[in-house]
Amino acid sequence: MPVQLVAYEKDPRRISVEDTNSQKPKQSPPGTNPDHSDFPVLPKIARPDGFEDFQQSSRNPMRNGVSDDDEPSVPKWPTFDPNRNQPNPKLLTFEFIRMLKIPLEIRESIWEWTMRKEIYLSESRRKNHAFHLKDAVAIRGYDTSDPKHPRFLPSICHVAEEAIPVFIRNSTFMIASYNGNQFFRKFLETVPNGVGHVRSLRFEFFDCFPEGVEKNSDLELASDCHGLHTLEMSFHYTKVTKVWYDDVSDTWRAGNPREVKDLVAQFRLKNLLGCASLRKIIWRSKGMYGRDTLEALERLGEWAKEEFRRQKQDITNIYV
Repeated sequence: MPVQLVAYEKDPRRISVEDTNSQKPKQSPPGTNPDHSDFPVLPKIARPDGFEDFQQSSRNPMRNGVSDDDEPSVPKWPTFDPNRNQPNPKLLTFEFIRMLKIPLEIRESIWEWTMRKEIYLSESRRKNHAFHLKDAVAIRGYDTSDPKHPRFLPSICHVAEEAIPVFIRNSTFMIASYNGNQFFRKFLETVPNGVGHVRSLRFEFFDCFPEGVEKNSDLELASDCHGLHTLEMSFHYTKVTKVWYDDVSDTWRAGNPREVKDLVAQFRLKNLLGCASLRKIIWRSKGMYGRDTLEALERLGEWAKEEFRRQKQDITNIYV
C-alpha cells in the first residue's frame, strides 16, 4: 500500500482545529492587566477617627515590574509620609468633647477600669513593679520624681486630669518615711481637694516614730484626709512589749505588754480621733510574733474603739 507524505502546513486535521479556535474570543496574554482608564478612581472618604482612607492613584506607575514606558524597573515600596494619614485634631477634639458630655459617674467608671491591670515601676531602687488599684502605692523618701507627675501616676491621668481623683480614691498609699510623707502631701496639693479623695493609708514604719517629737506627721496626715476610711499601722514587738534578754537562747524575747497610756503618749495616738470618716484600723505586728505582742495591740484597739465611740463613731479593729 503506497504511503503519501503531507506537509505539516497542509494537514487537514490541523486546519480544522485552527478554524474552530478562531471562532473563540481572544484572551489577553498572561501577565498583562487592563488599562487604568477602565476603572473609575475611588473617592476619598473621611473616617470618624480622624484618619483618611487610602485612595488609589489615578495612575499605576508599576505593573508587573514594568513601568508605563516599557522600561525594566525594580519594584519600589511606598515610603512613609508624615503629612499623610495623620489624625485630624479637630475631629479628635470633637470626640473628646462628646466624651465629656457623658455623666461623671460613668466617666469615672471608665477611668477606673482603664487603670486596672496596668503595671508600673513601684520602687526605682529595687526595680519592683506593681499593679494599679491592686497593690499599695509605695511612697518612699528617696523618690525624686515631680510631685505633680509622680512615677506612680497611671498613664491615663496624664491625659485626663479628672482621672487623678479616681486613682486616689481607689488606691492604698504606703508611707514609709517622713520624706515620703512630705512628698505625698506635695502631690495632694497639686490635685483640687486632694486630701479629701484619700480613702486608705498604710504606715509601714509607724513604730519608728522618734521620741521627744511633739507631732506625729503620719497621724496628722491621716486626720487631714477627712475622707479616710481605712488606716493600717505597723508596730515592732520591741515597741509595744517589755523585752527581756534570754541568756539560754541568746535572743531578745517579748515580755509583758506595755501600758496603754504610755503607748498613746509615745506615738501621739490621740491624733487618731481627728479622722472623722475612719471605719477600720488594721494593727500589724512585726518581728517576733507572740501572745504578748497581740495583747498589746488588742489593748490599743480597745482604747481606740472606746474613744471613737464617745464621739459617736464606730470603727472595726483588725489584728494581723
